[in-house]
Amino acid sequence: MRVLITGGTGLISTAITNRLLRDGTDVVHLNRGKTSPRYTGGTVDEIHIDRHDPSFPDALKGNGPYDVVIDMCAYHPDEVRPTLTALAGVTTQYIFCSTVDVYGKPAQKLPITEAERLTGHTEYAKNKIACEELVMQAEGFERTVVRPSCTYGEGGVVIHTFGWGTWFLSRLEQGLPVVVFGDGTGIWTWCHVDDMAVAFTGACLNPAAYGKRFHAASDELLTWNASVETIARAVGGPPPTLVHIPIEVLHMWAPEHSEISWDNFAWPNFYDSSLAESITGFRTTVPFDVGVKRTVDWLRDHRGFEPVSTDPITAKVLDRWAKAMDQSEVTE
Repeated sequence: MRVLITGGTGLISTAITNRLLRDGTDVVHLNRGKTSPRYTGGTVDEIHIDRHDPSFPDALKGNGPYDVVIDMCAYHPDEVRPTLTALAGVTTQYIFCSTVDVYGKPAQKLPITEAERLTGHTEYAKNKIACEELVMQAEGFERTVVRPSCTYGEGGVVIHTFGWGTWFLSRLEQGLPVVVFGDGTGIWTWCHVDDMAVAFTGACLNPAAYGKRFHAASDELLTWNASVETIARAVGGPPPTLVHIPIEVLHMWAPEHSEISWDNFAWPNFYDSSLAESITGFRTTVPFDVGVKRTVDWLRDHRGFEPVSTDPITAKVLDRWAKAMDQSEVTE
């Protein structure tokens, strides 16, 4: 089998690549950059071109044919249209990486299934929905849409109330207080990248996946309080001091830094992944305490944690919250 992956050096892409290589698959990457991670089990052929280069469709065609094309880096319909045109007759199957963000928030029913309404909550999600519709209307090859949930693992970072900064890990390591939105009891799922890769590789040349759209999410449900406590143990810090601040207040005081919590984390994330399981064999095999320890160890060994001094927001918010509590009011 010959598989082309666009955006092949990303977090999920790397895990997909490793899994395919271990199975003896011929893997080709189409990337903008020229720096590739090390892969276990073999090497990949690489095509270096920016997706927005006018010659991108020709590069796709000229390096075919492929059995499967896995598109990991398309975020707008204008990126998908020329890709679909170029691949007609060049591949047997096209797998598009979407996102669980396509579902409406709040969900109408929990756990969330593929029957949930597709309304999106952000421009990113709305564009992914539009991309999905184009994919499912395409002709000349089989189509599959995979919607990953929150994915983490070696090579990536650990998200938190204020986004992606690894200074959060430094705060936990040093026992400094950290902000958790709301009361911290919101439900979240963390899917390790090794598990998520199965949702893609299991769909390759799988007739059961043809014409299907499905999501993949861990079946391990954790509150945000429990998540942060688990992360603190992973970095070797003391039991964390969690400061709970309403998401509405964070959005008012620090909209730029709390945007991801406001748009996404604050809503319950609880998915029924039985469709992905039945089609691809996807399942949860890496529990969060194991996976996050592997992730922070990788970060410590390869990048280190950003120092607390680079944290742009926590101290400011904690100081303002303390003053507001002293005054028994929260003001803009």
